[in-house]
Amino acid sequence: MAEADLAFAVGRFLAEDGQSVKIDRRSLSEGTLRLAAVLTALLQPAALSGDIPSVGIEEPRISLHPPMLGALYDALAAATCNIQVMVTTQSADLLDNAAADPAHLLVVRDDGTGSAIGPIDQAGRRSLAEGVFTLPELLRSGEMRPAPS
Repeated sequence: MAEADLAFAVGRFLAEDGQSVKIDRRSLSEGTLRLAAVLTALLQPAALSGDIPSVGIEEPRISLHPPMLGALYDALAAATCNIQVMVTTQSADLLDNAAADPAHLLVVRDDGTGSAIGPIDQAGRRSLAEGVFTLPELLRSGEMRPAPS
Protein backbone atom coordinates (compact mmCIF):
# COMPACT_ATOMS: atom_id res chain seq x y z
CA MET A 1 0.00 0.00 0.00
CA ALA A 2 1.45 3.33 -1.02
CA GLU A 3 1.67 6.25 1.41
CA ALA A 4 -0.90 8.16 -0.65
CA ASP A 5 -3.42 5.35 0.01
CA LEU A 6 -3.31 5.96 3.78
CA ALA A 7 -4.09 9.63 4.13
CA PHE A 8 -4.95 12.61 2.06
CA ALA A 9 -4.92 16.21 3.18
CA VAL A 10 -4.54 19.42 1.29
CA GLY A 11 -3.90 22.70 3.05
CA ARG A 12 -5.40 25.82 1.56
CA PHE A 13 -3.55 29.00 2.37
CA LEU A 14 -4.16 32.57 1.37
CA ALA A 15 -1.25 33.93 -0.65
CA GLU A 16 -0.10 37.56 -0.50
CA ASP A 17 -2.00 38.29 -3.71
CA GLY A 18 -5.26 37.09 -2.12
CA GLN A 19 -5.42 33.86 -4.10
CA SER A 20 -6.01 30.51 -2.43
CA VAL A 21 -3.02 28.18 -2.76
CA LYS A 22 -3.30 24.42 -2.26
CA ILE A 23 -0.38 22.74 -0.53
CA ASP A 24 0.01 18.96 -0.30
CA ARG A 25 0.34 17.56 3.23
CA ARG A 26 3.77 16.14 2.47
CA SER A 27 5.14 19.67 2.28
CA LEU A 28 3.68 20.64 5.68
CA SER A 29 5.44 20.08 8.99
CA GLU A 30 4.14 17.56 11.50
CA GLY A 31 3.28 20.41 13.85
CA THR A 32 1.22 22.19 11.19
CA LEU A 33 -0.62 18.95 10.41
CA ARG A 34 -1.28 18.31 14.10
CA LEU A 35 -2.59 21.85 14.60
CA ALA A 36 -4.81 21.45 11.54
CA ALA A 37 -6.19 18.21 12.98
CA VAL A 38 -6.91 19.83 16.36
CA LEU A 39 -8.64 22.81 14.73
CA THR A 40 -10.64 20.47 12.49
CA ALA A 41 -11.84 18.50 15.52
CA LEU A 42 -12.76 21.66 17.43
CA LEU A 43 -14.38 23.54 14.55
CA GLN A 44 -16.20 20.79 12.65
CA PRO A 45 -19.83 21.71 12.00
CA ALA A 46 -21.20 18.95 14.23
CA ALA A 47 -19.13 20.24 17.16
CA LEU A 48 -20.17 23.85 16.56
CA SER A 49 -23.85 22.86 16.43
CA GLY A 50 -23.63 20.75 19.59
CA ASP A 51 -24.25 17.43 17.81
CA ILE A 52 -20.84 16.29 19.07
CA PRO A 53 -20.79 17.08 22.81
CA SER A 54 -17.10 16.54 23.52
CA VAL A 55 -13.69 16.24 21.91
CA GLY A 56 -10.64 14.61 23.50
CA ILE A 57 -7.14 15.52 22.34
CA GLU A 58 -3.95 13.90 23.55
CA GLU A 59 -0.75 15.96 23.64
CA PRO A 60 -1.81 18.61 21.12
CA ARG A 61 1.44 20.56 21.42
CA ILE A 62 3.75 17.80 20.15
CA SER A 63 5.81 19.05 17.19
CA LEU A 64 4.16 22.47 17.36
CA HIS A 65 6.37 25.53 17.04
CA PRO A 66 6.54 27.20 20.49
CA PRO A 67 5.14 30.55 19.27
CA MET A 68 1.95 28.72 18.25
CA LEU A 69 1.22 27.39 21.76
CA GLY A 70 -0.68 30.53 22.74
CA ALA A 71 -2.90 30.27 19.67
CA LEU A 72 -3.46 26.58 20.38
CA TYR A 73 -4.50 27.32 23.96
CA ASP A 74 -6.80 30.11 22.79
CA ALA A 75 -8.44 27.78 20.24
CA LEU A 76 -8.96 25.09 22.88
CA ALA A 77 -10.46 27.60 25.31
CA ALA A 78 -12.70 29.19 22.65
CA ALA A 79 -14.05 25.80 21.62
CA THR A 80 -15.42 25.26 25.13
CA CYS A 81 -18.25 27.64 24.23
CA ASN A 82 -19.64 24.87 22.00
CA ILE A 83 -18.29 21.57 23.28
CA GLN A 84 -16.53 19.98 26.23
CA VAL A 85 -12.80 19.86 25.47
CA MET A 86 -10.60 17.33 27.25
CA VAL A 87 -6.86 17.66 26.71
CA THR A 88 -4.12 15.48 28.16
CA THR A 89 -0.64 16.95 28.33
CA GLN A 90 2.55 16.90 30.29
CA SER A 91 3.51 20.23 28.77
CA ALA A 92 4.03 23.14 31.11
CA ASP A 93 4.52 25.28 28.02
CA LEU A 94 0.87 24.83 27.02
CA LEU A 95 -0.13 26.25 30.40
CA ASP A 96 2.08 29.30 29.94
CA ASN A 97 -0.85 31.48 28.92
CA ALA A 98 -2.44 34.37 30.77
CA ALA A 99 -5.86 32.82 30.11
CA ALA A 100 -4.91 29.48 31.71
CA ASP A 101 -7.29 28.91 34.61
CA PRO A 102 -6.21 26.47 37.33
CA ALA A 103 -9.90 25.80 38.04
CA HIS A 104 -10.18 24.17 34.62
CA LEU A 105 -7.45 21.62 35.31
CA LEU A 106 -7.57 18.13 36.68
CA VAL A 107 -4.26 16.71 37.85
CA VAL A 108 -3.42 13.03 37.41
CA ARG A 109 -0.68 11.58 39.56
CA ASP A 110 0.35 8.07 40.54
CA ASP A 111 0.23 7.91 44.32
CA GLY A 112 1.84 4.46 44.49
CA THR A 113 -1.46 2.59 44.74
CA GLY A 114 -2.92 3.87 41.49
CA SER A 115 -3.73 7.09 39.74
CA ALA A 116 -5.28 9.90 41.72
CA ILE A 117 -7.27 12.48 39.76
CA GLY A 118 -8.60 15.79 41.01
CA PRO A 119 -8.30 19.55 40.98
CA ILE A 120 -5.04 21.15 42.08
CA ASP A 121 -4.61 20.58 45.80
CA GLN A 122 -4.83 23.33 48.41
CA ALA A 123 -1.05 23.78 48.72
CA GLY A 124 -0.73 24.23 44.96
CA ARG A 125 -3.64 26.67 44.81
CA ARG A 126 -2.08 28.66 47.66
CA SER A 127 1.31 28.75 45.90
CA LEU A 128 -0.40 30.08 42.78
CA ALA A 129 -2.46 32.67 44.70
CA GLU A 130 0.59 33.93 46.60
CA GLY A 131 2.70 34.15 43.43
CA VAL A 132 5.21 31.56 44.63
CA PHE A 133 4.69 29.64 41.37
CA THR A 134 3.03 30.30 38.06
CA LEU A 135 0.96 27.47 36.65
CA PRO A 136 3.76 26.19 34.38
CA GLU A 137 6.28 26.49 37.23
CA LEU A 138 4.03 24.48 39.53
CA LEU A 139 3.90 21.68 36.96
CA ARG A 140 7.63 21.80 36.18
CA SER A 141 8.52 21.74 39.88
CA GLY A 142 6.63 18.50 40.44
CA GLU A 143 4.49 20.23 43.07
CA MET A 144 1.24 20.02 41.09
CA ARG A 145 -0.81 17.39 42.90
CA PRO A 146 -4.48 16.42 42.91
CA ALA A 147 -6.59 17.35 45.92
CA PRO A 148 -7.47 14.32 48.03
CA SER A 149 -10.84 12.86 47.17
